[in-house]
Amino acid sequence: MYYTPSKRIEIGRRVFAHELTKKEAAAEYGVAEQSIYQYVREYLKSAGIDAVLEDAVEMAGTEVALLGLGV
Repeated sequence: MYYTPSKRIEIGRRVFAHELTKKEAAAEYGVAEQSIYQYVREYLKSAGIDAVLEDAVEMAGTEVALLGLGV
């Protein structure tokens, strides 16, 4: 089934907000669970959350690396 970008983002938002599980969303919208993962990524990107998460992961990686060096 094809959904418009705005509908995919809405589906992703619902999953991210825990209104639906990925499995429930896949069944409700007639798509594969892998598509739901993509919709959540699209939502995160549209909301600017993906950049925040990438920064957090990068900072955590840096902190872990520093701890490993005993700094």
